Amino acid sequence: MTRKDYILIAAAIRETLLTDPETGIVPPDREAAATHRVALRVADALANDNPRFNRAVFLKACSLSA
Repeated sequence: MTRKDYILIAAAIRETLLTDPETGIVPPDREAAATHRVALRVADALANDNPRFNRAVFLKACSLSA
């Protein structure tokens, strides 16, 4: 995967956390927590795929912290 791919994935996660694309409503805490867990798992997978992957930068791009 390329940096461009990582940016695309992070943007999709960030948008999911900010608003529901269908309703424009901020998701409830329960859904935000689930999205956060997914982001952490995706970061783990990307780190396993690429030893140079920067997990902290990716999570920040997702609007999350590690």
